[in-house]
Amino acid sequence: MKDRFYFQFNNKKLAYNIYGKSDGFPLLLHHGLVGSSDLSEEWREKADKAGVKIILPERPGYGQSDMIDLKDILSWAGIAGQLLESLAVKRFAVAGVSAGAPYAYTLANQYPEKVVGVWIISGVPLVTDERILSLYPEEHQKIYNHYKTASVETIAEEYKKRLVSGKEKFNQASNLHKAMRLGIEANLKNGCLGIASEIKRQVKNWGFDPTKLTTKINLWHSMEDTEVPYPAVNRMVEKMNLAKLHIQKEPSHFASEQTISELFDSIQQTILP
Repeated sequence: MKDRFYFQFNNKKLAYNIYGKSDGFPLLLHHGLVGSSDLSEEWREKADKAGVKIILPERPGYGQSDMIDLKDILSWAGIAGQLLESLAVKRFAVAGVSAGAPYAYTLANQYPEKVVGVWIISGVPLVTDERILSLYPEEHQKIYNHYKTASVETIAEEYKKRLVSGKEKFNQASNLHKAMRLGIEANLKNGCLGIASEIKRQVKNWGFDPTKLTTKINLWHSMEDTEVPYPAVNRMVEKMNLAKLHIQKEPSHFASEQTISELFDSIQQTILP
């Protein structure tokens, strides 16, 4: 586990890590729902090779970051913007994995003149759009509707049980998912309050419309993804400007090594003069 850096926002602490090439082009990476600022070796090596410096914050309530009451997903842009300003970052790329996707989109919404592109892996779509949510399995739709009325504390308790039962699966997983194992441990330690708060923000108005973004967006998704169904993502992409959906061949919600390679190849092509 790498030592964190810390940024102060309104007397609250935001933890983050930096990986890849120290003087490389900045990429603000957003972890998934069960995440932290720990990153697998595959991501780190590929970032370094591509000339990219990854800035990976632990969003409020995750890891060593304090809980911050955000009104909506759009509110994250102000915090992230000040973090980047403190690091003297003027132009940057943004990426999001799974539930980190909405937070990547909001940076492009808020800073279109600074964001060179958006890269998404297995990203959660705009589930507040009933036409998109209708393409989720019926059981998933029931869960999302439950989240709309359930308290943060109730959702946190539900997720604790899920993570405890799923922990052994990732203990036996490959090194590619080592960061997931660390994320599970960090979230259980924090009582899953970061997860629960994000779920509540996910099911209410995001504060902006990701289908109106004018920045180029590349997305990777498996057609067999059982966590975030491909048809729902495809429905949103069809409504987006300058968005391209790539198919991940490996039937998993988690990024394959090939997908990670393709993502950094795409970023490198964008940032090269």
